[in-house]
Amino acid sequence: RNEDGSNAVRHGTKLFADTSGYLDAIIACEYFSGSIICVGKNGKLVRIDSNGNIYEIWSDDWAANLVGAPAGWATGLTFASFAAFSGSLIVVNGINKPLIIDSNIQCQYLNDPSNGSNANVPITKYVQTHGRYLIMAGDPTAVDRIHISSTDTSGVWVGDDAPNDAVTLDLGSRVPSGESTIKGLGSFRDQLLIFFADSVLPGKLGVF
Repeated sequence: RNEDGSNAVRHGTKLFADTSGYLDAIIACEYFSGSIICVGKNGKLVRIDSNGNIYEIWSDDWAANLVGAPAGWATGLTFASFAAFSGSLIVVNGINKPLIIDSNIQCQYLNDPSNGSNANVPITKYVQTHGRYLIMAGDPTAVDRIHISSTDTSGVWVGDDAPNDAVTLDLGSRVPSGESTIKGLGSFRDQLLIFFADSVLPGKLGVF
């Protein structure tokens, strides 16, 4: 309604792209390198270009074409998160190994660039870029742990070959109240923020 009580024009939306040919339900989206990246509940990823055209970029078939013919992501996903790092997009879901999408929208498992292995890449629910580091949390095997990548890399983690200054930190003992399960990550100015149910822990990276 307008202030005088008359009907006002309500600006709506129009269909831009229908992903139902690839995804059963969209659980997360992110804009990256001129495309909208969508993650499906069925474990597939698509990109949508500026004209609304849809292209599959990740599925069991796409994964099978990689070296070693790995399996794709699981079905029944409910959550995914993203972080842009050094010109690439990292995607995590808390169940499977993370993916990395380059500026040409080529998708593969995040791995150590020196040997192509992702054996030490953590499985996490949350991912955040902060300064020269990629941070992951929401590890189902260590709910209070943050994983901090080696400086200026996204694929080198604790256990990978040198040079490697990656670390992990268990923060449960530093939570002043409530449960110690990490609920999210954030970045503000020079502070990394780690969110818990009842508190937020700030920290500066580079001094562990």
